[in-house]
Amino acid sequence: MDMSTFERLRPSFSSVGLVFLQGWGEPLLHPELWEMVRQAKAAGAAAGFTTNARRLDQTHSLRMIESGLDVMAVSLAGATPATHERFRPGCDLAQIDGALTRLRELKRDRGARIPHVHIAFMLLRSNWREVEKLVDLAARWGAAQVVVSNLTWIGTAALRDESILERRDLWPEVAALMERTRRDASGKGIDFCYRDPETWHPRPACTENVLKACFVSYRGDVSPCVFTGLSGSSGDSAIHYFDGRAHKAGRLVFGNVREDTLPAIWNSAKARAFRGSFADRQATGSLETSGLPEPCRHCYKLLEQ
Repeated sequence: MDMSTFERLRPSFSSVGLVFLQGWGEPLLHPELWEMVRQAKAAGAAAGFTTNARRLDQTHSLRMIESGLDVMAVSLAGATPATHERFRPGCDLAQIDGALTRLRELKRDRGARIPHVHIAFMLLRSNWREVEKLVDLAARWGAAQVVVSNLTWIGTAALRDESILERRDLWPEVAALMERTRRDASGKGIDFCYRDPETWHPRPACTENVLKACFVSYRGDVSPCVFTGLSGSSGDSAIHYFDGRAHKAGRLVFGNVREDTLPAIWNSAKARAFRGSFADRQATGSLETSGLPEPCRHCYKLLEQ
């Protein structure tokens, strides 16, 4: 996202709780990242992002402390080097360990309370048994929270078998492990978050918090969430797999901040109708999906509690 697009968002920062500088890219690659953090904080909003920590050197660590960044989540796909580096080639877990250890020391030396460090763990068939190790990593790095996420976006057929959501035979074992890990984390003062897929039936609410949040792409398109804001390289809808079948993801865009203000887009008829469809579901407890936009009817986010 260029700064001219970002600055179109700036007037809205004073009325939001969190500006999370994250799509599905690496924020530490953005040359204006710290200016974006500064503008969000100057407006009174909390600011955060998720990183793979590959570029988390001392310079960036000092900048995040000095900027008042509130949250930095570190994305992991394994709690051991072999597993993490299998899914994140080039992201050395030992290097991440060194970077986060240095950040903890810098915070201690400067008496800094923030940024809060979170671990964002992508749960897969190949790594779910490593979840218990995350608590020790969190304690070592001074992380306040561990968030374990299901692989809800399955962009290739090869990834289908890696999604726990497509492996219902594993759900009881996974749930038992999560509960043990949650108790262990609680005993060490670490918040542990995981949304269990207890049933194959869609739930009334969406775990992307679509009633109170939105996603703005680098182009300035405003969508309910990152999943509804994706497109292929040609601009066409991306493909993903749901319940064993390939679907066009379907883009859902309310407007573009280069053409209108964010409040006007948020309050547009299209955006209000979208939120109304979910508000009605929550009010009635309905599990029916026919009234939802097409992208939401085949989204695993409705299956999480």
